[in-house]
Amino acid sequence: MGAFSIWHWIILLAIIGGIAVIVRKSRSARTTDNTDPTKGNSELEGIGGWLALLLVLQTLGILNIVLSAHLNFKGYDGLWDVPNISFVIFTDVAMNIVQLALGLTVLWAGLNKKRIFVDLFFYQWLLTPVLFILGLAIAGSLLGGGFSDLLTVGDLGELFPQVFFVGLWVWYTRASVRVKNTMVN
Repeated sequence: MGAFSIWHWIILLAIIGGIAVIVRKSRSARTTDNTDPTKGNSELEGIGGWLALLLVLQTLGILNIVLSAHLNFKGYDGLWDVPNISFVIFTDVAMNIVQLALGLTVLWAGLNKKRIFVDLFFYQWLLTPVLFILGLAIAGSLLGGGFSDLLTVGDLGELFPQVFFVGLWVWYTRASVRVKNTMVN
């Protein structure tokens, strides 16, 4: 373990800043809702409750993508001698960029209460297993050994719970009255 680098500070500030933005937006939505006496508590609206938790988890997911890409990149140091590895590495970097771009777009749409948030979140959910399978297929075909040699039980143990857990959030975004009333822009 080395010293606390600038990257550690940036990640820490991004986590705290993302949570602060979500809390601020949820509080501002609540204060504007309380000023209208005719509205009452019957309609859920604004970033709060489970929707706020979803956006916090989305922020943490983006940071997880950045951290895993960084750790993957550190692991590539001794692999440049392997034939065809450069294309596999560039493909992995490209897939991380796609995941990061979509994750940031989903977070932006959620914080700005865009209608497209629900669809983008669904596409993000679908993209996770697709990129996993695509990455294994590319690596297996270029490095030899095939798909089954690269697929481990540990990888499936990480993928299936993640797909199931995010699938529950996809269901929430489709069924929630709060999401329907909030995502109107």
